[in-house]
Amino acid sequence: MLKISFLSYAFSLLIWYLELVFGHNLLIVMPSSYTSISLPSSLASTTFTPQTFTTPITLKLSDENYLIWKQQILATVRGFKLFHYLDGSNAPPRFLSVTDRLSNTLNPTYINHYQQDQHIMAWLLASMTTPILTKMVGLETTSQIWQKVTTYYAFHTRAHIKKLRVQLRQSKKDRSVNVYLDIKKIVDSLVAIGTPLSADEHIDTILDRLYEDYNSFITFVTSRLDPYNVEDIKALLLVQEEHFEKHKLNDSSIFQANISTTTNFHNKNKYQRSFQRGGCSFNRGN
Repeated sequence: MLKISFLSYAFSLLIWYLELVFGHNLLIVMPSSYTSISLPSSLASTTFTPQTFTTPITLKLSDENYLIWKQQILATVRGFKLFHYLDGSNAPPRFLSVTDRLSNTLNPTYINHYQQDQHIMAWLLASMTTPILTKMVGLETTSQIWQKVTTYYAFHTRAHIKKLRVQLRQSKKDRSVNVYLDIKKIVDSLVAIGTPLSADEHIDTILDRLYEDYNSFITFVTSRLDPYNVEDIKALLLVQEEHFEKHKLNDSSIFQANISTTTNFHNKNKYQRSFQRGGCSFNRGN
């Protein structure tokens, strides 16, 4: 007990001396993992101005846009030379000596690092949708957030790729533009998670989902020595669909004309038969 009292008395004298030297009250810094941290205010984080992020990431992180989100995050963080906060490298020690550890006196550089880290962490969390944000509960540093996100999407992406590939194989046959648009949605999703289809695979998938009406069109496309690109296929499909629509209108007009002619013919015959029957009755009457 005497020893503890002496140490407490000595520590109080140290605080009094530091206050006398620096002319300020000592700043008390209390991160979540510490209960009592002492540091002279002239050396504390109040002299450090952290980098703030005035422009938020407008595209919120979801299950569908990880790579796009990641690209924006990395461009911003690297632009400010703060990437080491993401991977956790170059983090300063919390204490400079055993004495500091015993007295819970934090390294001033660590205080500055911790302050900047919390700014980046808050910015990252603000760029996430609610379902993703709930997965970050309990994490305390930027590097923990980044590790959690990359680990989650490494697994999620593999599962999502398999799902999209199945959808691509099972997409239904349809008319030209509908086929193109349905497949494009899946292809764009694959691009967003870093596994784009080749142009040949994309075109083959489109052609495989066309109705038999397009067999001649498919032959025309596949027999070309200089392959078409995806945008060419889209343009050709639009032309082909317009061609089909014109034929439908022409066929419909011919069909309507035939019906009209047939109807007139039947009506004429019916009139003639009625007239003849009427004529016969008149003659019998005479």
